[in-house]
Amino acid sequence: MLNKRLKRTFLIITLVAALGLGACGSNGSKESSENVKVSSEDIEINTLADSDDLEDENLEDEDSEDEDSSDKDSDKDSEDKDSKDKDSDDADSEDEDEDSEDTDSKTGSKTGKNGSKENGSSSSSKTTVTPSSGKTETTSGTKKATATPVPTATNTPVPTATNTPVPTATNTPKPTATSTPKPTASASDGLTNYSYFLSGTASSCSIDDTKLKAVAELVYEKNKGVYEEVLALVNAERAKVGASALTLDKNLCISATMRALEMDAANFFSHTRPNGQKCYTTMDVCGVSWSAVAENIAAGQSSASSVMDSWISSSGHYGNIISTNYTKIGIGLSTQYNGEYNYYWCQQFTN
Repeated sequence: MLNKRLKRTFLIITLVAALGLGACGSNGSKESSENVKVSSEDIEINTLADSDDLEDENLEDEDSEDEDSSDKDSDKDSEDKDSKDKDSDDADSEDEDEDSEDTDSKTGSKTGKNGSKENGSSSSSKTTVTPSSGKTETTSGTKKATATPVPTATNTPVPTATNTPVPTATNTPKPTATSTPKPTASASDGLTNYSYFLSGTASSCSIDDTKLKAVAELVYEKNKGVYEEVLALVNAERAKVGASALTLDKNLCISATMRALEMDAANFFSHTRPNGQKCYTTMDVCGVSWSAVAENIAAGQSSASSVMDSWISSSGHYGNIISTNYTKIGIGLSTQYNGEYNYYWCQQFTN
């Protein structure tokens, strides 16, 4: 193979030398020299074809394979660039046409019989077609990049400062001191504390008869047995003189007890009440009606018999006990308070 190439090279040198001598012998113009040079290329190609057709074919095949591989590389580069630029199918077809024209130009430059300058220029056109031309066409066929819209600036409203009202100081009213009312005293309280119904001393006292009566009712229940003893002693004395027996009246007993209590509380022994009223007014409070009335009082006697002895010993008191003008009797006793005599007794008579 090397010998053949050497032979072909030597032959080409010889032909060129011969043609150069002939060219010098002709009109010597530049244009003629260029024509001779073109003809010598044709002669060279023809001579090589005649000397070794098989070698030329092999070389031509190898050249064409080289050209095909370069074309493929060119196509690959073009396709890569086409895929990167997202080109259309038209760009690919234009590249393939150009590659086809280049291949024909090369083949014509080797096998063409006319040695005109046109063939030489078409042969050189292959070398001028580079991937850059395909890139230019590909770029022209790509889709224009759409401009990303610039977001419009929105004015965020600045929050306005609001005046938060300062809470006004309110004067919290101080709680008014309320006097807790004392629990209402009951009649039972009056059993030990006469201030429940009486205020003041001696003959200038103030008496609440309603409260005094309530206390007297309680004391009546307490002293009922003693009252029965006194009644028996009274009727025994009345029987001695032939007078009818007296009836123990409850309301009249409450009235007589009121009198005993107020004398004890006020430490005031008298038929006149501590408030200055007559002794019979307690009967009115207790609802006792009367047309004839009498009252016996005593102080300091500790029993029913001792008090009766004191009354029988007094003609005025004994006259009230045996009088036929009366049919009812009320008896009262107070030992509740700290009167001077400790025991205060009372008898009231009505008809």
